[in-house]
Amino acid sequence: MGGRDDGGGSRRGKSSGGLAVVGAAIFCLGIGYAIGNVLPWQRDDANQGGLKASMSADRNGNGRNGIAPGPIGEQEDMRPRSRTFFLTASYGELAAASAAARSLRSAGLLNARLREFQLKDSSVSYGLVVYFDGDADRKSALEALQAVPAPDSTFDSFRKQTQGWPLVRELR
Repeated sequence: MGGRDDGGGSRRGKSSGGLAVVGAAIFCLGIGYAIGNVLPWQRDDANQGGLKASMSADRNGNGRNGIAPGPIGEQEDMRPRSRTFFLTASYGELAAASAAARSLRSAGLLNARLREFQLKDSSVSYGLVVYFDGDADRKSALEALQAVPAPDSTFDSFRKQTQGWPLVRELR
């Protein structure tokens, strides 16, 4: 903050700038907290999972609900987009699968999501899937998948070692 100049002197007058910065930071934090309670952010499913501000109650009388704590996007990642999909990789951890899905979406595969699969030994596996609807969508998704850089080593090894990759599956 403020240091001594060559002539010595008191520091008391020079440290008031540092206190003003700390005070302004606390003030901004308080204002942000107050506004966050007045204008909570909610998921806007009509705009494909974006966030929106809501100041009024919904049709059911539920008012101003924020987003539940936790990683943003994982619940959205689990929603099916169509009845058919390509299974591109299988992950043991939800966080790794979710990161791979986000990476594929940022690379242009907008229908990249996750599916939870129950294995025979009662464990859970998370499949990285790309949904498609119809032959034209299937063809474009397949071309994009074959051209996309692998988001991680799990995806890359699944792509190289699985015969007939990507596997076509249908919801039951």
